[in-house]
Amino acid sequence: MLNRSETEAISAQFTDVLQFWHRLEFFSPFDLDKRVEPSERKHILWLREDDLQEDLAKLAAYTPPPGKRITSAYLFAGVFNMDAVERFANELAPASDGADAFEDAERGLPEGRSCFAQFGLGAGFGINFDDIEVSTLPWAMGQCRKSGLNALGHRAYHSSQQRLKDDFRRIRDLASADMAAPLAKATILDVLAALETWANFELSRGDIPVACVEINLGDAKPGKAKADTSPEEVSEPSAVDGYVGISTEDTEIDEVKEPDDLQIGILNSFFITDLEAAMDRVEQGGDFCALTPYLMARPEDTPIDLYGADGADAVRQGLSPELSNRGRWMSPPDNAMSLMQQFAINKVIAMRNGQGLFSVNGPPGTGKTTLLRDIIADNIVARAEILSRYRKASEAFETQKIKYDDGQGHSATVSILKDELAGFGMVVASSNNAAVENISRDLPKASSITAPEGFGYLRPVAHKLATQKPDGTFENLPDRDRPWGLIAAALGKKANRRLFRDRVYIPVKATPETDGGNIVSPLTIWQWAKNYAGPSFAKASAAFREQSKLVEEETTKAARFAELGNVLAMHTLDSFVTGHRRKLEDAALRVDHAEDELEQSKKLVTALERDLDDLKEEERLLDRQRPVWWSRLLGRPAAQAHRMRVQENADRQIGLRRRLGEARANADAEKPRQLRLANAALQEATDDLAAAEDKFRGMEAEFQNLNQQGYTLPATGLDDFEQEAVQISGLWHSERLASARSSLTCAALTLHEAWLAEVIQTGRGFGGNIVAVGHLLDGYIVDDPAPIWESLFMVVPVISTTFASFARQFTDMGAGSLGWVFIDEAGQAVPQAAVGALMRARRAVAIGDPLQIEPVFTLPKGLIDTLARLSPATADGAWSPDRKSVQVLADQSNRFGASISTDGDETIWIGSPLRVHRRCSDPMFSLANEIAYQGKMVFGGKERLPVGDVTPDLGPSAWIDIRGKAVGKQNVPAQVEFMAELVHRASLQQGQLPDLYVISPFKEVATAMKEAFWKMDWHHLRLTKRELTKWLGQRVGTVHTFQGKEEETVFMVLGVDATKPGAAGWAASKPNLLNVALTRAKRRFYAVGNHELWSQMPGFNLVARELPVLTPQDALRRIEKTEAAEDVL
Repeated sequence: MLNRSETEAISAQFTDVLQFWHRLEFFSPFDLDKRVEPSERKHILWLREDDLQEDLAKLAAYTPPPGKRITSAYLFAGVFNMDAVERFANELAPASDGADAFEDAERGLPEGRSCFAQFGLGAGFGINFDDIEVSTLPWAMGQCRKSGLNALGHRAYHSSQQRLKDDFRRIRDLASADMAAPLAKATILDVLAALETWANFELSRGDIPVACVEINLGDAKPGKAKADTSPEEVSEPSAVDGYVGISTEDTEIDEVKEPDDLQIGILNSFFITDLEAAMDRVEQGGDFCALTPYLMARPEDTPIDLYGADGADAVRQGLSPELSNRGRWMSPPDNAMSLMQQFAINKVIAMRNGQGLFSVNGPPGTGKTTLLRDIIADNIVARAEILSRYRKASEAFETQKIKYDDGQGHSATVSILKDELAGFGMVVASSNNAAVENISRDLPKASSITAPEGFGYLRPVAHKLATQKPDGTFENLPDRDRPWGLIAAALGKKANRRLFRDRVYIPVKATPETDGGNIVSPLTIWQWAKNYAGPSFAKASAAFREQSKLVEEETTKAARFAELGNVLAMHTLDSFVTGHRRKLEDAALRVDHAEDELEQSKKLVTALERDLDDLKEEERLLDRQRPVWWSRLLGRPAAQAHRMRVQENADRQIGLRRRLGEARANADAEKPRQLRLANAALQEATDDLAAAEDKFRGMEAEFQNLNQQGYTLPATGLDDFEQEAVQISGLWHSERLASARSSLTCAALTLHEAWLAEVIQTGRGFGGNIVAVGHLLDGYIVDDPAPIWESLFMVVPVISTTFASFARQFTDMGAGSLGWVFIDEAGQAVPQAAVGALMRARRAVAIGDPLQIEPVFTLPKGLIDTLARLSPATADGAWSPDRKSVQVLADQSNRFGASISTDGDETIWIGSPLRVHRRCSDPMFSLANEIAYQGKMVFGGKERLPVGDVTPDLGPSAWIDIRGKAVGKQNVPAQVEFMAELVHRASLQQGQLPDLYVISPFKEVATAMKEAFWKMDWHHLRLTKRELTKWLGQRVGTVHTFQGKEEETVFMVLGVDATKPGAAGWAASKPNLLNVALTRAKRRFYAVGNHELWSQMPGFNLVARELPVLTPQDALRRIEKTEAAEDVL
C-alpha cells in the first residue's frame, strides 16, 4: 500500500507525462497536401487572395463529371507551408547535422502545406458553421512566441477557442446561416482574419494559396437524370424493420447541439481530448484501469527473465493445463500452440477477473493473430458459461430499463444487461488501419475455421455485411472468403460505422446465393431473427453445459498428464523411490541395533547373576570364618575386620540385586519391545517401498494410457526449453482436448445466437437495444452509451478501430468501460496514441515488436527534446514518441519478459516473447534472427529453404551490386533505372504488374522509383491511371510503409553513394529497418545497391556475407532466360 507522499509523487509523474504528450499533440501537423491529393474521386480548387473572386466563380460553376455526384465538400482555410514549423523548431533548438538530421529528414515533418481550419460546405458550397475543425499547430506556435513554452496548456487553448467561437458566430450571422448561399469572398477573408488573430500567426498572402476547396465525388445514383452538383443534405430518418433513424448518406452528427451551440473540433490531433480527460482524472484521483501500469512503466512484482535461469520454472508453472483457455478457436485439433504462445494466452486470460496490462513481443510470423483468436474464443466461452446458468433468456437483464431520446426523433428503450455479462467485449486497436481491418475481416472468413458443416453464427447477417456492394447487389466471394459468422466487425471511422449500420440494418432486394450446397440469403439482423430456425435457448444451454462438462473432464486428464509428465521427466524408478529405500535401510539398521541391544541386555543379566552368586558364596565363606563370640565381644581387630567384610558383601549384594532387577526388566520387556518396534518400522518401510514402486509403475502405465489417448509430450524431454521441438510443439497438447475446446466455442456461439434470437423478438427486451446500437453507430451520441456498447458486444464479440478514431467512437465512455482492448502493431504506435484506449480498458494486451519499424512521429527531434525538458519526469526521453512506442512502455510494465541487447551494450526489456517463426524461408529468417533477435527465434515453417519458383525468377536471394553517383541526397539513378527495367520485363513476362515489393530506407529513393515507374511504357498491360496508382501505392515505398505486410519477393533499393556514407550509417544504426525489409520477404530477398559501401555497415555486412553477388546485367538476363524457357514450353 502506497503512502500519501508516494501517491502524490506518482500522480505528479502521471501529470507531467500526460502534459508532455499533450503539448506535443498541439504541434502535430495536419498534412493538407496528402488530404487533397487529386484522384478520380476528388476535385481540388486552390484559392488565392489576389484571384479570390475569380476562383470562387469557378467553384460556383463546378459540375461533376458524367456519372458522378458530389458527396461532400470542405474548405481548408489558412494554408501555410510546413517549413514554418521547421523554422519555429529551429528557434527553440538549432537543427543538428548528425544522425538527428537524417532522422528528421526520413521520419520528421511531411513536406508541403498545412492549414488553420477545415469547414464543411453545404449546398451551394456555403460554409456549414456546425462543422468546424481547427488545427492547434498555428495556435501553439503563436502562443509560444508570445508567452513561452510553459504557456501551452489545455486551459489556455480552450479559453482562446471561446474567443474564436464568438468571431465565427459573428461571421456566420453576417454571411447568413443559409448553407445554400454561395461562398463569398468577404466570408473567407473574415474567417482568415479571425484565425490569424486567434493564433497570433500571420499568413502569407498574394499569389500563394490561402485556402483550398475539396469536392468529393461518388457514383451517380441510379435513375438520376443529371449529375448532382452540390453536397448532399442529411436525409430524413426512415423506419426500417422497426428501426427508426437510419440515414443512407455519409453524414454524421457527433453530438446533439443546441440551436446556437457552435462547436469547434480539432483537425490535427486525434488524441488531445483523451489526454485532457486523463489529466482531469489524475487531478480527481480516479482509477486509470489499464492505463495505470502503462504510466508506471515498471512491474508491481520482481521481473522474471524468461531467457534467464528462473524462466523455465515460470514457463512450466504458467503452462499447467488447468490454467489454459477453455475456449479454443475452431482450428484443426492437431494445430498446437507453440510454447510461448500458450504461455502468453494463459497469462492474458488470468486477468479476466481483474484488470491490468499484459504485453506480448511478437516478431513477424510468430502467430500473433493465432494467439488472439484463442483469447477471443475463451472470452466468448466465459460469457456463455454465465448465459447457460439462466433458466430463461430474459434473466440476462436487470429489471430496470433506460430510455434514450435525443429530442430529434431518435429514441430507444434499452434493457440493461446484468453486470456479470459485462466486460467481455473486445476491441482491437492500432495505429495501422490495415492491421485492424484485416483482423476484423479475416476472423469471419470460412478459411479461418474448421467446424462442423453448416455451423455459423449470424451467418446471413455476416454474409450481407461482407458481400453487399454500394448498388445493393452482392459480391460472389470465393469459398474460402465467405463468412461463417458475425464474429468481428471493422468500425472506427465514420464510413465504417455507417457501412456496418447500413448493411446490418437496411434490407435490399437480393437473390439468394449458393454456398457449399446451402442457400445463404443475405439478411438484416431483423430478418435473421424473424427467420431463425436454430435451437431454443434452453436446448442450446443444455448442449453447451454438456460440452463444458466434457471439456472439464478432458482438462482434468490433461492436468493429470501434465502432472505425471513432470514427475516422470524428473525421475526414474530408482530416483523416485530413493527416499523409501533410504528409509528401509535405516529401519534395517535399527532392527540390527535393537537385536544387539537385546543380546547385550541378556548378557548383562547373566553377568549380574554370576556376580551375585559370587557374592553369595563369599557370604557363605565369611560366615564360616566368623570369629569366636568372645573375640567379637572384646572388639578385637580381627572381629572388626570381619564385620566390615560382611557389611561390604551385604551392600554389594543389595546393589547388585537392584541392578539385576533392572537388567532383567530391560532384557525381558524393554529391549524386546524396542525390537518389536524396529521390526514393525522395517516392515512399514518395506511396504512403503513396494507401494512407491507400484505407484511409479502405475504412473508410468497411466501416463502411457493417456499418451495413447492423444496427450503428447515434446519430442525431447522437459529439461531444456531451448530445444526447438519444445518451442514449436509446446506442452501437454491433446487433439481430443483441442477438439473438445473448439466444439465448446461452437456451442458457446450457438448459445449466444439462440439467446439473441429469443430476446430480440418484440416484447422480449433486446429489440430496443438493437435500435439503440443503430443510433449510436449513426452518430447520435447519448449521455451514457456503455449499456449500448455492451449490447453490441453481445451481438458482435470483436470490433476494431484505429487509435485515430478511438476517441470519437467511444465518446462519453469512461474509465474501465471496455472489457478488453487488444493493441495490434503496438511497436509502431506512438505512446500517447493508446492513452484513451487504455484508460477505457479494464484489461489490455499490447502485441508488437519494438525491433520492427519505430513509431513515426512527424515533429523535429529538437522540438520534441525541448518540450521534454520542461519536466524532470520526461527530460531523459523515456516518454518521447521518437524513442518509445506503446509496445516499449507496455513491456516495461510486464513482469514476464526478457532482457535483450540492441545497439552496442544497450539492453531493453521485452514483454513475453513469441519465438516460433513460420513466415520467411532462409536466408531471410536466419539473417533477421541474427541481426535483431540474438538467435532466439526458432524456425517453425515447413521448408527452411524456399521450394519452387517465384516470379520474377532471378534465382536464389542475392545482392545486385549497382553503384553510381547519388543525385540529390540518396537517390542513385542507376539503381532506380534497373528496378524500372526489371519490373517492366517482369510485366512483359507475366502479362501483369508483378507481385513484389520495391522498398527503400529513404523517401527520396522511393519517390524517384515511383516517378520512374510512371514514365515507363505500360501499353502492353492496358493499365488505367488508377490501376497503376494503386499498384505503386501498395508495392513501392519506404520501409516504413510496409510494416505488417508480406510478399513472396522483396527488392530493397539502398541508394546512397560513397561520398555521403552518413545516410547509410543512419539506416544501419539500428536493426529495425533491415529487419523489417528482410521479414517482408517470404521466399526471396534482393538487395540492390553498392555492395562495397553497404557491406561495411552493421547488419548489412551479414547480408553481404550470406547473399551471392549479381551484376544488374546477370539479373536481367535471368528474367530473359525464364521468359525464353516459358516460350519453349
